[in-house]
Formats: sequence, structure tokens, C-alpha cells
Amino acid sequence: METLRLIQLSAFVAAAEKGSVTEAARELGVHRSNVSRYIMDLEDWLSRPLTTDDVPLELTVYGRQFLPIAQQVIELLNDARASLPAAGQ
Repeated sequence: METLRLIQLSAFVAAAEKGSVTEAARELGVHRSNVSRYIMDLEDWLSRPLTTDDVPLELTVYGRQFLPIAQQVIELLNDARASLPAAGQ
């Protein structure tokens, strides 16, 4: 099984919130094709389609169900990172 990466979750959440892969790419500072690849890899990992091919981007029923979970995972990881003491302490 492929390993889940944080960038895949971040790309999916950004694209879902912006309604655009292009806008998500701008926010993340990566190429549009990378955002598309990250989302496709996440869909492969989940074995579920999260988005449609429509413009503007639309979420499938699975995408709408998974979005708050992905947002929560990102928030938990950010909180965990922020709670750690600075390196060298």
C-alpha cells in the first residue's frame, strides 16, 4: 500500500476550499499538475474518487465526507508540531 503524505491531504483540502486546483497550487507554491497528482494519489490510497473532473472543482460524496476528516488531521498535526519545544531544548 502506498504511504499517505501530508501534502496529499493539504492539496485536497486547499483545492476543496478554493474550488480550484489552480488556486490550491498558488496557495501551496507548487505546480498545478502536482496538486492534481497529489489528489489522484490520495484517491488511489483511499480507493475512492474525491473530486469530479468539473470546473470549478466539485467534490464527490466521498470527497464531501472526507474533507472534514482531512481538515481535522491537518489541524491535529499542526497543533502537535506547535506543542513541541524548540529544537535543542
